Amino acid sequence: MTGNGADDPLSPVALLLDQLELAYCHYDADDRVVAWNRAYLTFFPEHAGFIHCGESYADNLVRFFRSNLPPEELEKLGRHVDSGVARHRAQNAPFVFQRHDGRWLKVASRPTPDGGRLRIWRDVTLEQATVTTGPATAQAVAALDVAFAVFDPTMGFVTGNKRYQELFTDIGDLMSAGRPYRDHLTRIAVGTLAETDAEALLALAERRHPSSEPIPVQRLFQRRDGAWLQLEERRGADGSLVATWGDVTRRAEAEAQVVLLQGRLREAIDTIPHGFVLFDESERVTIANRRLSAIDPQLAQSLVAGAPLEVLAGWRSGLPDGRDLAFHLEALRRPDEPDEFQLPDGRWLRREAVRTANHDLVVLITDVTPERRAADELRQHRDNLESLVTDRTRDLVAARDSAETARAELEQAFRALRDAQETLVASEKMASLGALVAGVSHEINTPLGIGLTGASMIEERLRILSGLVDSGTLKRSQLNEFLTAVREAACLLSANLQRAVELIQNFKQVAVDRASGERRCFDLADYVEEVLGSLGLQLKRTPHTIEIDCPPGIVIDSYPGAVSQILSNFVMNALLHAFDPNRPGRMTVAARLIEDDQVELRFSDNGHGIPQGHLSRIFEPFFTTKRGMGGTGLGLNIVHNLVTGTLKGQISVDSADGRGTSFRITFPRFAVGRDDAKRIATLAAELIAVDGLERACARFREPGTFFFGEIYVNVIDFAGNWLCYPPRPANEGQNVLNRADPDGKPFVREILQIARSAGEGWTDYMWTNPVNGQLQPKTSYVLRVPGRELVVYVGVYVADSAHTTPWPTEDPWTEVRA
Repeated sequence: MTGNGADDPLSPVALLLDQLELAYCHYDADDRVVAWNRAYLTFFPEHAGFIHCGESYADNLVRFFRSNLPPEELEKLGRHVDSGVARHRAQNAPFVFQRHDGRWLKVASRPTPDGGRLRIWRDVTLEQATVTTGPATAQAVAALDVAFAVFDPTMGFVTGNKRYQELFTDIGDLMSAGRPYRDHLTRIAVGTLAETDAEALLALAERRHPSSEPIPVQRLFQRRDGAWLQLEERRGADGSLVATWGDVTRRAEAEAQVVLLQGRLREAIDTIPHGFVLFDESERVTIANRRLSAIDPQLAQSLVAGAPLEVLAGWRSGLPDGRDLAFHLEALRRPDEPDEFQLPDGRWLRREAVRTANHDLVVLITDVTPERRAADELRQHRDNLESLVTDRTRDLVAARDSAETARAELEQAFRALRDAQETLVASEKMASLGALVAGVSHEINTPLGIGLTGASMIEERLRILSGLVDSGTLKRSQLNEFLTAVREAACLLSANLQRAVELIQNFKQVAVDRASGERRCFDLADYVEEVLGSLGLQLKRTPHTIEIDCPPGIVIDSYPGAVSQILSNFVMNALLHAFDPNRPGRMTVAARLIEDDQVELRFSDNGHGIPQGHLSRIFEPFFTTKRGMGGTGLGLNIVHNLVTGTLKGQISVDSADGRGTSFRITFPRFAVGRDDAKRIATLAAELIAVDGLERACARFREPGTFFFGEIYVNVIDFAGNWLCYPPRPANEGQNVLNRADPDGKPFVREILQIARSAGEGWTDYMWTNPVNGQLQPKTSYVLRVPGRELVVYVGVYVADSAHTTPWPTEDPWTEVRA
């Protein structure tokens, strides 16, 4: 060892100090280590290899507490060290403490002439074992899960366990023999408890004889940090006292929560519009609400807690229409039909009884007087009506026959009106198809007429040639003239028939698209040309023109019929509303890709524009400013429904008086249906099983591979944690089941149930459409990843869930496996 004149480890002083069974450590006036002996390292092996001259007492304590504090107390390490340093200077009386290895050490601190401190430790484990065998500590040993301190009949400190020191970190200097119980309580009150509870504990500390006046019941005290402590005092046979302290924060919080829930339950029961009585399994009243007092105060006073079921049965049998007590008691025990009865004051009540799963009996008593009065009034009116029928039988028979006829006609008219309402929108959509037929018919008439003229000319020339041949007067010049004329007529006939064929083919494709509503792949530029070409007749009758700005190569997998209907309605709406009849106007149709999976379609005109007061209503059904002039008010409403419903897109309008109108439509390039959702989920599960979750999720987030528009691959584990959510990656890692936001997902529990049980399936739920903000039904295909507790689900809106058309082979999703 070193220091204190024993710098030489072989000096007699050093050898003598190392032979002592007492451990000692000498600190200078600055609380730095000067010397120590070999027993010190035996008592505190955590210091071996680390302690050195000049080390501060605080650093010494940090090493000690890190080795001896329980894990839950390590976060308070700084507070333990500060308290220990304060005790080091103030301590005069010895005290006992327990190491984590179970040994008990008694430490004494003495000042030295140089202003330092000499700390001496002695192993008192055997002495503590002797103390704890006495009757005064038997109860404390039995309560080792809490902190305890034992005090002798004079209320002097005897011993305490390690938990006592951990719970009250500044109590160490009081854990020496003979220190009064009053000092312990005062230190705990001042140093640990909240102000209000500190006063209560200080009052207990002032008791003259605590062992003869222990607290009769367990007392709760709140710490400054909000935790709750429970104090219990037990008197020993020899007049000693055992004080036990426990941290009951969780229990106190749970009890407070139970009280809160009980209060809320009571408030809820009191606010229901029925008299409510709950009988337990022994048919005794448990709860009766306030509403019962409003219905019958006397009954409410009788049905106090603990009152038997016979009270309610006796009250019912005492009413004017009541039967004997046994009958009503049996009716309550075996509830069947509700019991309606009248009180002496004229009010009518209904009694209903229900058995719970725990065999409790719930009785509801409702005031149904308004219902009965309404029924009585109706019955009175009916009786009066029957009297009138009796007095005027003949007239009424004729009127009844007439009324039956009128009713039948009215029902027929109502059915016709309902059918008309259901088909009105469809009829409006088909009206444009009729206009298309008329326009195409007009266009076909021209080439067919020319073809017919050419055929007639050939026929006439053949007749003339045949006459010349028959008469034998045919000349070479005449034959050449015939051949030239027939050749020209044949070319004319062929060209016009070809034109008619093209018109019919275009018309057929557009008409089929509008009528069938099927999904297919098409080039947007070519299709716009076809649709606008089919509107040629309507445009030729006007001085207006239409321009197309749509680059080729925009291939769409969607619903061409919806696109055709939208463009036709835009053109017809502009012809009806935007232009003066004799003043030339210009319309423009433009399209482009704004993202890999989004298409923008614009329709603009340079017409009158839309007044600001009408902009918010143009998409409403039946709103039109041309009522009686050809406007039905359904055109733009159909457009809005097709865009937001069929195409899953958005539509906006920009217009003002005198500067034209521009409609902007954006929609997904690829439409998605129920079969696609199942197909995507299956492929995603395969990728996770083969490539691992991290690589697969990286693919899922790439636009144009695994999500288009509003369809995404979602991955969660069996605990409900979101592992992949492409639209908002910030959500990944959150637990869906524990969130209380609009995405908090009661349907996720069903998804997990499907994955755990069947392994795959469909689940239906309501979802807020991010396109239009409306609540819409949605369905998701759920699939468990083989061999892993992971779930993949892909959702689509139910409105499109019936589509079964397969995606084309060039679909990017089919290439992901590669």
